[in-house]
Amino acid sequence: MSTTAKLYAGVARRIISPPRGLYLVGYGNRLHGNAGVHDDLTATALVLRSNDECVAIMACDVLAMSSETLTRVQSAVHGHVLVCCSHTHAAPMTHASVTAPHWYRRYVDFLVAQIVDVIQLAEKNAQPAQLSCAVGAVDVAVNRRQRNPNGMVVIGQNPDGPVDRSLAVVQVADQHGAVMATLVNMACHPTVLRPDNRLASADWPGVMRAVVEAQTNAPCLFVQGACGDLGPRVQRNSHTQWEDCDRLGRESGEAVLALLPAMYPVTSTPVMHRTQQVLLPLESPDEYEASHHLWGVLARSLYDSDWLVDPLLEKLFPWHQEIVETDSGLAVAMRVHCLRLGDILLVTLGAEAFTEIGLSIKAASPAAYTLIAGVTNGCVGYLPTAEEHALGGYEVDIAPRFYRVPARFAAHAAAQTVAKVSEMIRGMYDVV
Repeated sequence: MSTTAKLYAGVARRIISPPRGLYLVGYGNRLHGNAGVHDDLTATALVLRSNDECVAIMACDVLAMSSETLTRVQSAVHGHVLVCCSHTHAAPMTHASVTAPHWYRRYVDFLVAQIVDVIQLAEKNAQPAQLSCAVGAVDVAVNRRQRNPNGMVVIGQNPDGPVDRSLAVVQVADQHGAVMATLVNMACHPTVLRPDNRLASADWPGVMRAVVEAQTNAPCLFVQGACGDLGPRVQRNSHTQWEDCDRLGRESGEAVLALLPAMYPVTSTPVMHRTQQVLLPLESPDEYEASHHLWGVLARSLYDSDWLVDPLLEKLFPWHQEIVETDSGLAVAMRVHCLRLGDILLVTLGAEAFTEIGLSIKAASPAAYTLIAGVTNGCVGYLPTAEEHALGGYEVDIAPRFYRVPARFAAHAAAQTVAKVSEMIRGMYDVV
């Protein structure tokens, strides 16, 4: 593909806020529907095209996109679609089976229609464009894998744990230099808002976007990074959650604005897209039995009784992962995408990948700027490193049940993912 091809870009946004009463997904002990909308959830499309390659980066304020809903979107639009979910824990489910209540099915139908419409509108609005990029740092996340004196790992704060604090900002401008969109890539769970919150919200990324948009007068797309073991640097106090949300969002937004004077024009073509299905190996179900006592403790704390767990999971988390039988056992299929925009490389993972996985991919990349997008085009669950896998805890031992996986991922699943992605990148850059 010629490196002199013109880049065309289009941007559009739609509101995807839910009606009252829909369950907000993300915490296992929320049993009631939402009581309203605090700030609108959005779906923002950035369509990029050169020659015959067309890719839509779709930034959505949802926890994750189910494979069934994603298939509906992809079948209705032209070109490749990367649905990058912010992973807010204050948004409704994106999946509704045929047996789900009609109001859930109606919302998912609405969500699909809005996403398809906004992609088509962005494609229609495409015009000659140019990219610029800058990379800095932002200090709003902390490693959440807290080590207790008894050796157990719990969700808390581990100030000595690894954190990817990098902040990547990509701006799209028209041929006259007017800003069309700002894409922000950083890693931090949007979990400032706690389980007792019943208002739909984009959490701190929504505040960050508002800060950036007030300065640039153009849509801001948030692309979540490898945030699996990263939480917001806040105290767990439900009485200050909205203040904390505002503070964290403003800190992030101001860090973005501080980078704008240093934006550097980058080569934006060719637009090149590659995708591959990575099979993440599972331990045997027998090995998973070792963690069932932890699940029982959690189940009793959330639902009072073990026997309520499976019926509630089917109601609250009805999606199912694609389980594949291989020669070495069971595996979960995860979709990986690599999008090259000249000097910029965007790598997407359909998982809550731990921060060191993203750092490893960046270290192996020959691109001038490498961005990592987690929770994109589906989510198979948490993907821990081998070192963290050995320590267990919620992400390793318990979360697979919420993600409807029959066993834990094998300890080498992360290393296998990094190797596969690195191979894909080398192929795109003709590196042996």
